[in-house]
Amino acid sequence: DGCVALGEFLSTHQVPCLEIVRLDWFSNPSLCSLCEGLSRGRVPPEVSMDLRLDADDGKFVFFPEIRRSRSEREKDLEVGMTRLNDVIRADKLAGLRKVGLALGELGYLQPPQAVGVAFGEALAHAEFLEEVEMNCPFD
Repeated sequence: DGCVALGEFLSTHQVPCLEIVRLDWFSNPSLCSLCEGLSRGRVPPEVSMDLRLDADDGKFVFFPEIRRSRSEREKDLEVGMTRLNDVIRADKLAGLRKVGLALGELGYLQPPQAVGVAFGEALAHAEFLEEVEMNCPFD
């Protein structure tokens, strides 16, 4: 799908002159697809990457038949953050400079505590990380 292709494109450094990537992504199933693509290569340290993960409040879905319940969105967040943790820990985002989590703005989706702890541990592996911005209801 398109999210896998985007992640793969970014991680295989197909545009050598690319210097900055800013991704603002919802915590929905597309995050897992993006991470799948990112895991196929490695975003090099020369590419400065900013990643912001936003809560999916379900209001941006144009087709009512695919709107997801709060529990489904929380599960999406858990699975997506777990995949993102794996990608960061595996050093696939070497250029990661800034991470933003905005999970409390749209109804306080809350990942399980273990996922939040794993996220913090994954960020410890981000060698060039300069900034972390969080608006999260972690316990």
